[in-house]
Amino acid sequence: MLFNLFKKKKEEPKPRKAVITEVNYLVDTENADKIYKLIKDDLEENPEYSNSAKELREYYDHEKVWKYYPYELAFKIEGKEVFAEVNDTWYRVGRLKRNADLNGNHVLCFYANEYKYVTEDSIEREKGDHYFGIEVTKTITL
Repeated sequence: MLFNLFKKKKEEPKPRKAVITEVNYLVDTENADKIYKLIKDDLEENPEYSNSAKELREYYDHEKVWKYYPYELAFKIEGKEVFAEVNDTWYRVGRLKRNADLNGNHVLCFYANEYKYVTEDSIEREKGDHYFGIEVTKTITL
């Protein structure tokens, strides 16, 4: 009995936590080109986009290197409709999917769809339709 008094208690393992970010891409998007023109001067360019062909092939084989980082916009959600504010004007930018999970901290991001696609044989400059997504960040217990 006395032995139990001096026996060290086993410490309970502390739960491990992880931070994850998921993107809920919007559907039925609109006004992306208009917003791109309004914010183009504010977009932050990815410095790796300007790397030499040799550097790109060395580090990004079969990957996209985006020209701009995602740009955060003020937004509001009405039902499933998403609106972004640019220069004190609200624009409808799209709709959330039925299964969109917004539990956590979230921000609306504009993605300028300009990138270089790198392969061992070539580096292709690509452009596509710009798009929006709501990035959701949450902490989970493992």
